[in-house]
Amino acid sequence: MVYDLITEGNNAVLTAKPYSLLLGDQIDIKLADNAGTPLVDDNTIDTQEPYTNITWSRFTTDQARDIDGSNFNFREIIARTGATAQQVHQKLNRLVRDWENNIDSGVGTLRGGFSPALSSFLGETITYQGFTDGLPNAEKNTSIFIDGGGNARSFLRVGAFSLDYRAPANFTGSTNFKVVQQSVFGIQNAPALQDADGNDATGTIQDSEFSNGSLVKDFSVAYETFDQNGHPPNTDIPILVSVGGGATNTRPGTFGPFIIRNNTTQSFVINLDETTAWRPEV
Repeated sequence: MVYDLITEGNNAVLTAKPYSLLLGDQIDIKLADNAGTPLVDDNTIDTQEPYTNITWSRFTTDQARDIDGSNFNFREIIARTGATAQQVHQKLNRLVRDWENNIDSGVGTLRGGFSPALSSFLGETITYQGFTDGLPNAEKNTSIFIDGGGNARSFLRVGAFSLDYRAPANFTGSTNFKVVQQSVFGIQNAPALQDADGNDATGTIQDSEFSNGSLVKDFSVAYETFDQNGHPPNTDIPILVSVGGGATNTRPGTFGPFIIRNNTTQSFVINLDETTAWRPEV
């Protein structure tokens, strides 16, 4: 006979002997090692950044969030600053295990232990209960959000990339940069590459932004639907990066070509003290 120990527990009579209960158990490798030892202890999560910069809030009204140009309504919002998806997952799991404190950073009150799971990993894809503000471009392809109606929402696939500028030791001042498609380079006033939000991939490189001689600028393009200047969607995008003069020991020029592919781990290194053969388009 099989007993339901929850509903029949007050009625069923079990013989006093050891029983083998078939319980499914699996270690979450984003939370613990193969021995079950947590990768990060609760005290660290409770007191140290970036974990302290992660909050989960419930709302009684719809919170609209834009995904690929369309608004979707969410009732739960996860805020984060400077944290990876794994760190967010670790913090959210800590919250649902916190029986003593209110884990809701919104207007409501909810103690851990009374909340369902707020996130889960399947491979490298994470599903959030709610939307995540502060999502890095590099995580758009591996994030799923459950909206207020229980529907799974996600971004179209993007090609995320970073421009890793390397400056000479005596670099001072600032200079402009502009990302263009290789197919239109050389055209007068060639349009800048448009990112996933429809903004031009341009900006300024400032000496105060560098750390140990490196400055990283992050971008993403809507790879799956990208058709700027007649480019076929869902195909690799060759680009060039033009850098203007003006800063000390920085030669104006254009670097590349670089290829934006359908992934989120692309980093293009630009050495600002190198001489380039291209005329700048900034």
